[in-house]
Amino acid sequence: MSSWRLGLGAGLAGLAVTITGGYGLGWRWTGFQANGNLWDWLHLLLLPIVLSGLPIWIKTHRTDRRRWRLALGSAGLGLLILIAGGSGLGWSWTGFQGNRLWDWLHLLVLPIVVGLSPLWLARHRGRGLGPLGVALLTLGGIALAVALAGGYGLGWTWTGFQGNRLWDWIELLLVPVLVPVVFSWLSLQLADRVVAGTAGTGAPPSAGPPPTHEAPAEGI
Repeated sequence: MSSWRLGLGAGLAGLAVTITGGYGLGWRWTGFQANGNLWDWLHLLLLPIVLSGLPIWIKTHRTDRRRWRLALGSAGLGLLILIAGGSGLGWSWTGFQGNRLWDWLHLLVLPIVVGLSPLWLARHRGRGLGPLGVALLTLGGIALAVALAGGYGLGWTWTGFQGNRLWDWIELLLVPVLVPVVFSWLSLQLADRVVAGTAGTGAPPSAGPPPTHEAPAEGI
């Protein structure tokens, strides 16, 4: 068994023991009692799941498209069911009650941008956003503008925007959006330079020794 499998198994076993002790045996030092719902675990694990799944997707999405579509569709459907149950059916274990749009933005913006920005830039670099990108950005901008107008001007409490000022929006969007996009763009530029440098230093094919032209022997 490889070392990474042993390390993964040991880590999972340790996590299982601490979860059992924190929730079942009252180990206060774990701090699990104060974070006992799905919302807390999403804040803890969503970004690591995206980061660990991204290289696997890059490696396998061309050969396992059907599985990835099924997995992503199932995850999206499961999230919708949990939101409906937590917000509308009183599933208290989800911890979704009382969370507004502002809270969901804090949860989802960073994982979504981290997961999509390198893929989008790698696929569309040098070609612009394309029709789909323009359409998605337009729809997103319209939806955000409507939510801002309703949250600040019409008193839509479900947005949670009231009381949040420009500083809060910069804090919400600057690092989660700007940093992953810039980092992904710089990584692609560095990869292009490495490839170009490798191609530029390649040894030219050997032409062999220069031909020699011997003078014909003169008759005696």
